[in-house]
Amino acid sequence: MRKILLLFAMFMGFSFLAISQTRTITGTVLDETGAPVPFATVAIKGTSFGVSADDEGQFSIQAEPSATLVVSATGFIAKEVAASSSPLTIMLVKSGSDVIEEVVVTATGQRVNKKNLGYAATVVNADRLVQAAPTNVATALSGKVPGLQINVTGSGVNPNVSVVLRGYRSITGNNQALIVLDNVIVPNEILGNLNPNDIENITVLNGSSASALYGTRASNGALIVTTKKGIPGRTEVRVAQTVQVSTVGFFPKIQKKFGSGATGYVKIYEPYENQQYGPAFDGSLVDFGEFPLPGGAMQQVPYAFDSKHGKLNFWRPDVSSQTDFSLANTSNKGRFYFSGQYVANKGLIEGDSYKRSTVSLSGNQKIYENLSLDYSVRYVQNYTRQATSGGTMYDLILNTPGHAPITTYRNWQRDSFAMPDYYYNAYYNNPYFIKDNNRSDARNEYLVGNLNLKWSPYHWWDLIGRVGMTSRNYSSKSWTGKYAYSTYAKDNSHGSYKKSDIQGSVSDNMFYTNTLVGDFQSVFTKKNIEDWDFKLTLGTQLIQDDSKNLSAGITGLALPDIYNLSNQINPPSAGESISKSRTIGVYGEAYITYRKFGTTLHLTGRRDHVSVLDPGYNTFFYPSADLSVVLSDAIPALKDNPNINLLKLRFGIANSGNVNLGPYATQPTIGQGAGYPYSGVISYTIGDRIVQKGLKPEFTFATEYGIDFEFFRRISGEFTYYIQKTRNQTLPVQLTQSTGYYSMLANVGLTKGSGFEASLNVNVVNKENWYLTLGGNYTYNDNRVVDLGIQDIERISLFTYGDQTGIYAANGYRFPVYFGTTHLRDSATGKVIVDPVSGYPSNNTNIQPLGNTQPLHRMGVNLDAGWKGINLRVLMEYRGGYVIYAGAGPTYDFSGSSINTIMFDRERFVFPNSVYLDPATGRYVDNTNLTITDGNTGYWTQNNPRRAITENYLLSGDFWKLREISLSYNLPSKLFRNTKILKGAAINLIGRNLFILVPKENVYATDPEYSNNGTGNYLGITTLTENPPTRFYGATISFNF
Repeated sequence: MRKILLLFAMFMGFSFLAISQTRTITGTVLDETGAPVPFATVAIKGTSFGVSADDEGQFSIQAEPSATLVVSATGFIAKEVAASSSPLTIMLVKSGSDVIEEVVVTATGQRVNKKNLGYAATVVNADRLVQAAPTNVATALSGKVPGLQINVTGSGVNPNVSVVLRGYRSITGNNQALIVLDNVIVPNEILGNLNPNDIENITVLNGSSASALYGTRASNGALIVTTKKGIPGRTEVRVAQTVQVSTVGFFPKIQKKFGSGATGYVKIYEPYENQQYGPAFDGSLVDFGEFPLPGGAMQQVPYAFDSKHGKLNFWRPDVSSQTDFSLANTSNKGRFYFSGQYVANKGLIEGDSYKRSTVSLSGNQKIYENLSLDYSVRYVQNYTRQATSGGTMYDLILNTPGHAPITTYRNWQRDSFAMPDYYYNAYYNNPYFIKDNNRSDARNEYLVGNLNLKWSPYHWWDLIGRVGMTSRNYSSKSWTGKYAYSTYAKDNSHGSYKKSDIQGSVSDNMFYTNTLVGDFQSVFTKKNIEDWDFKLTLGTQLIQDDSKNLSAGITGLALPDIYNLSNQINPPSAGESISKSRTIGVYGEAYITYRKFGTTLHLTGRRDHVSVLDPGYNTFFYPSADLSVVLSDAIPALKDNPNINLLKLRFGIANSGNVNLGPYATQPTIGQGAGYPYSGVISYTIGDRIVQKGLKPEFTFATEYGIDFEFFRRISGEFTYYIQKTRNQTLPVQLTQSTGYYSMLANVGLTKGSGFEASLNVNVVNKENWYLTLGGNYTYNDNRVVDLGIQDIERISLFTYGDQTGIYAANGYRFPVYFGTTHLRDSATGKVIVDPVSGYPSNNTNIQPLGNTQPLHRMGVNLDAGWKGINLRVLMEYRGGYVIYAGAGPTYDFSGSSINTIMFDRERFVFPNSVYLDPATGRYVDNTNLTITDGNTGYWTQNNPRRAITENYLLSGDFWKLREISLSYNLPSKLFRNTKILKGAAINLIGRNLFILVPKENVYATDPEYSNNGTGNYLGITTLTENPPTRFYGATISFNF
């Protein structure tokens, strides 16, 4: 027994000694640039024991002081380091022979090796995002991500942008992608107000299988924006200045042959007429205006298209400025990043301006060995001053006669011929007066911040607490000045606008929105358990949105030039709204990886409780699953093949939601009755729509299949095929009037979307001094309405004109679809039927489906090249397979500005490809000699033969656009070797939207990608209610200290 006790004591002693010699070694793995190497492997030499670094390259391992650590990572040369000290900073050198692992930020905020993902995700890094010095992050993504569609939806110096992934699946609801900033959900408008230089990368989660953990906000995919937190291993100060010139990109095609006139058969010049159906230009000097000035003077102008002072010269080139400053620092306890940016843009219209100031601070701090804090806070203020009639003027100016010297009417306060009383045009006022008399000032303030506290009580267990806040404060004032026309002008004007004085108006609006997001996560990670890795995340989330809106306005100013609500002659109007909503969710996520077969199973589930839905019907569960199999790791023959660097198959399935309702939408609403208050009596009425009891979210069930590959260390790409079905569409169902209501909002309808996304990149040349890479991405997306689910209803309108033509959702058709009128045609030949007497075509007033208004095809093509510090980047985008309606076309033809109106030189012509009824035979015969009665105003300005026929203005939306081009030069580092302060400098020449190619038929539209409906769902209508499309040229010079 004594021997046994002695041996036991010796064993315990040696064990204690061994334990006492083993200690915790921590460190960070970096590459040659100082950037972290995520998921590097740190193993003890001569043993099978090792750990993986995290996504920031940080690791912790138990080792004896005499041990040697072997640090390795895919794409880097392995390195041996002594474990004699802690913490360690280990730098790895790229091997140039392997695929470097790519890290993706997932919906829970965790960083995961992209090889383990079973769904489509695209990472856009900072250098590609800012290569052409954009001021708007959203527009900088155009053409760079498969499946992502960016549309400009506003006008002026600070337009809004629509961000949609995989098309429009909700008929009347929100189709915008979710925006997540540093793991916190933020409103979509934040994306356009971020400083692009603050962004480290953007991860685009294309489908709902990738974003299902966001629950009721997940069905539209997500953009996860990660901002910079500093540069590991060094301190850097960067200062940059960008100067850009913007000009009009292109105009609709206008005619430059005929001037003022409105008569039909005989072209007569009329000096005050806006229509341009007068005689052809001959260069003679002609009177111009409605009537002489009171003193008898009459303006005279050359009767010729004015290319110097004419309508195409109203929009002036703009010089904008962007100043950037950033400071990045690091220490053994953490990193931080501070930046500031100032943007000043005057726009194309004189007097307009946009200014934005941004300040941000972010970083991470290691508080204790196992406790760290990530933080970020940013403040944005933008100030917009612009004409409220900016879009109206685009229409107004382009429809004015070509010989009008528009830019000479700038000084309308002093120049008699420019004054509104004596302005030449009887129907359109002076555009310089309009822009000066209709103004708006708006101010936006955004405060966005978040804290992320991570405690790791054990190396396999992390506890994460996260809180984020987004606050927006908005205020604006819009006004129209008071103006009284003279009696002389009222008595002599041929038009109507000079007959009535402008009473003036003022409106004030202010609102705030706050979003609070709180998360708590418990993350369990176990690796290297007999080739198995496990990761489990359990979490809960609270989201609260609250807002308040106040507005007031008056019509009729008592005194001129005083834009105050108290300066009124009529009672003011006012409105107020307040709302609050909450979403509470609990969720779980699991990664199960079998490394021997390169297989990862990813499971998620989330249960949401949503306050905007009826109690008892407001809790829903959203599951998802995806699987990835890395064949190049699982199959020995592929693993040993040096030409197959990556071959992965993936599959994903998910059910996610979209609550298509605002706060209190399920409750009866009461509003002030029309005509009240009256004589001090106030009356209220209940709303005319009710909501189905137990209304549910719109559910999107999605599946996707994909393959990722890389061959010969040069060719890489991805391919994804997806199907998504959205049921429980929230649509209005018409009720009988006996119910006392007009409609009921109900869960009906089903849409289906399918398509595929592909990307391909080829490293053509990769030498020490130069490189050449070609790449591209392609998307095919087909969204359809399977069934509206409303009895006896085949289509519902999203936007229609008075003749019921417009954008619809219709059973069996692609969504959205344009329904419109066509010419009457012979059913046997398809040729247009014309009147046998007048020769005019006729309108088939039964509206028909004319085409989908969402692109079926989208493609981005990029070229990257470099040689000895000179870098060239080019990006082009194509969209096709859809139609757009040129909403300005009918007005354009009416005015005579359209180039189409001169295709037959304003003379009588035989309508192309037409037939007429032969009274002798009762059959339609080809029309070879029957001309229309009047080839001037009798055809081009009339509704039935021309302007009321939709197909005359329905155009192909196809286009190719040169999105971005940049040519940069990094000055040689040897120039700065002897300087103690300056470390580097670069010059970058940039251009955006420099060129667009559209089909020849597109003569009416402006920019085909412009949507007249903001972020709504009736894509496909372009008008002249926005400023002209803009191209940008510029240069950036930057210095690193």
